[in-house]
Amino acid sequence: MACFECQSGLVLQSETGEEVCGQCGLVLGESEVSLGEESVSFTPEEESERSRCGPAPKLVRVDKGLTTTMNAHDNKTRVLRRRQNTLFSANERNLSKAFDVLELLSGKLHIPKSFEEEAASLYRKAVKAGITDGRSIVLIATSCFYITCRINNIPRSISEFCEIIGKTEHEVGRDTRIITSTFDIRLPLVNPKILVSRFANRLNLSQKTQNLALSFLSNGRTKGLLVGKEAKSFASASLYMASKQLREYRTQNNFAKVCNVTHITLRRRCRELEKCLG
Repeated sequence: MACFECQSGLVLQSETGEEVCGQCGLVLGESEVSLGEESVSFTPEEESERSRCGPAPKLVRVDKGLTTTMNAHDNKTRVLRRRQNTLFSANERNLSKAFDVLELLSGKLHIPKSFEEEAASLYRKAVKAGITDGRSIVLIATSCFYITCRINNIPRSISEFCEIIGKTEHEVGRDTRIITSTFDIRLPLVNPKILVSRFANRLNLSQKTQNLALSFLSNGRTKGLLVGKEAKSFASASLYMASKQLREYRTQNNFAKVCNVTHITLRRRCRELEKCLG
């Protein structure tokens, strides 16, 4: 197609969606969708007001954030809003309760929102697969979050999740095995090195002590000492030995409380590390 004024070729401007003559600048069409911004914005408030689309869908919302929120100040809209809130199906009520649990866990354990979204996606898959039928919503949601943390190597133990929701490790572990077997998820082993810095910060130990504890763990791993044993027990034992060697004394009771291990386990792992290191 040529310009009817100067018979020269047309140029399509992708930002504005207009067909413009390359010679005289005559605008001949506006049929294309404009991909550019609405107008120039200088503040986040102006950007949100002038945006052509809403926020990205959120999996932690029952409706993924795509519903219309009605104003409650008007009497008519107040009635519509109340009716809208009562139209939730059983599946939506299930998701609403589960996402409240995920939000609680994310806030208490200081886990980023991106991993909360990933846990919500896994929970939605569990609902579609029928795993939640006849089971506790709180336990399934907690298990999904624990699996997400394990996959992304976030140092959170199962006991920390159980302490928040008031359930036992056996219950959360049972539902975790059900989910992993259903979706064929292989959880990576917990690396004790990830736990060392976390425990050391709680015990106010220096970076030098952390580095020495990490060297103990590296030597134990090369000799196969860590295979089949709980990661937090070896992390606490290596820190305890390093703190004693560098004279940053902490009691066994302090380590037991912070690392959530018993005194007997701590002493046993210390003896194993000492024997391994010679």
